[in-house]
Amino acid sequence: MIRPGILHRAGFTLIEVTIALAVVSVILLATSAALQKEAENVSDMQRMSYSERLIQDLFTKIEQRLDFSQGLNSETTLTTGLSTAGTSSVVLADSLGFPFEGFATIEPGTGTEEVIEFKAIDPGNEALETLVRGQRGTPAVSHPSGSPIIWEGYSYPIEDQTTPTAGSFDGQTNDLRGPLFFRGDGVGFCYRKPIDPAGTGSFIGPTGIRWGATVGGTDTEDGCSALVFRPVAQITEAGRNFDINRDGDMDDAFDVGRISDLGWNTVDPSLGTSRVDLVSPIILQEIDNYGGDMDGDGFDDPMFLWSPDSGRLRIRLFALLGDVRGREVVRRFETVIYLRNGAAD
Repeated sequence: MIRPGILHRAGFTLIEVTIALAVVSVILLATSAALQKEAENVSDMQRMSYSERLIQDLFTKIEQRLDFSQGLNSETTLTTGLSTAGTSSVVLADSLGFPFEGFATIEPGTGTEEVIEFKAIDPGNEALETLVRGQRGTPAVSHPSGSPIIWEGYSYPIEDQTTPTAGSFDGQTNDLRGPLFFRGDGVGFCYRKPIDPAGTGSFIGPTGIRWGATVGGTDTEDGCSALVFRPVAQITEAGRNFDINRDGDMDDAFDVGRISDLGWNTVDPSLGTSRVDLVSPIILQEIDNYGGDMDGDGFDDPMFLWSPDSGRLRIRLFALLGDVRGREVVRRFETVIYLRNGAAD
C-alpha cells in the first residue's frame, strides 16, 4: 500500500542518467589521458635507457679492442711542399697512423692552417693522394716542406701547460686532472695490437712482440687500426628547436654519426679497409668545429684525448638520446682507458 505523501520512483530520470554518463565520460577521458601520458613517459624512458646502454656497450667494445694494444702518434711533417692549387699528392715523413682516407690538418694553430681531405695513400712513397683542399672552413694555401701535419683523429695534451704560446694548441679541455691545453681535433685514435698471424699461440716473434691488426679477418704485421667518428647525417639547432651545445643561440649545425673501428694493410692498399661499426649513429660533433665545446661550459671536448707518455686515453662522447616530452636530450658520457703497452716508439 502506498502511503500518502511519499513518492515512489521506479528508476532514474533521463536527466539524471545523462548527467551520470557525462561524469563517467569525464572520468574516463581523464583516466585515458593520464594512462596515455604515463605510457609516453615509459616509452621515453625506455628509449633513453636503450640509448644509454648502447654507449656503455660501445665503451666495453673499445676496451676489448684496446686490451694490450699500443697507441700510435698520428703526427708528422711534409717532405715536399704543397702549392695552393696542388691536389695530386703530398709526401709525408711517415704515414703510419694515417688511415687510407680521411682528413688531416697542415700547420695547425698558425695563420696558414689548412684542413685537407685525402682519398688514398701511396705506402711506398708515404704520400697522401687525391687531395681536396680547404676543408672544414679553412682556406687552401701553400705549405713548405717541413710543415707539421696531423691526422684529424689525433689529439694530445701539449707539453707546456703553464704558459703555452699562441698557436701551440687547438683548445683547452676540462679533465679530471684539471684544465689541459691540447693539439688536434680528437675524433679518432690509431693503434696496433699484438697478433699471431701464423696461429702458433704466441704473439712473440724473432724481434719481439708482433704488432699489427686484423684486416679482412686475417692478422697481419702490416696492419693498423683506428677508432674513428664517421658522420652519416646532419641536424641543425633551428630544425630541432633546441640549443644542443648550450651556447645561447640556435645557429649551429651538427654531424650525427657513429664510432667505427677501421683496419687496413699499411703496405697494400688493394686489400681495402675493414670496418666494424661499434654503435648506432647517435654521436654528435659540431660541423666545422670538431672537438669543440659541446656543453657550453667554456671548455673544448675532443672525443679521444691520447697521452702517449702515460698510455692514458680519455674518451668523451656526446650522444643524442632522443626526446622527452618533445625536448631533445643530449648527454655526455666519459671513460678513461690505460693501454698496457703505451705508445709506439
